[in-house]
Amino acid sequence: MRDTVLGIPTIRPQSWRTAGEYADNLRRHGHRGVTLLVADDAAPGTAPELADGLARLATDHPGLTIACLGPQEKACYLARLEERVKGAALLLGQGYGGNRNWLLLASLGRHLVVEAKHVVHP
Repeated sequence: MRDTVLGIPTIRPQSWRTAGEYADNLRRHGHRGVTLLVADDAAPGTAPELADGLARLATDHPGLTIACLGPQEKACYLARLEERVKGAALLLGQGYGGNRNWLLLASLGRHLVVEAKHVVHP
């Protein structure tokens, strides 16, 4: 059985709170093998808030995989991808919609569930 990725596309550094609510619900209902993946385009300087929040979540929820696709992670991945696919950055895009595209790419071969920002607010 393939594992599941719960993707949270965002442009808000406070998105770790939303991830925390999901983590609490996953634990409460006995779901295992779910990876929380936050794809973030928050403004420069806000990355530490997101990283610190996600690190606290990982500590509070042992056994749950929590990861972030921030600007640095995307730049590294994109540099490798553009060696094979010219113009990949244009295909992936930026902002909320671009982050959904990044989540699709990062979860190839796994089940992906994407949180919709109009449904869950931090």
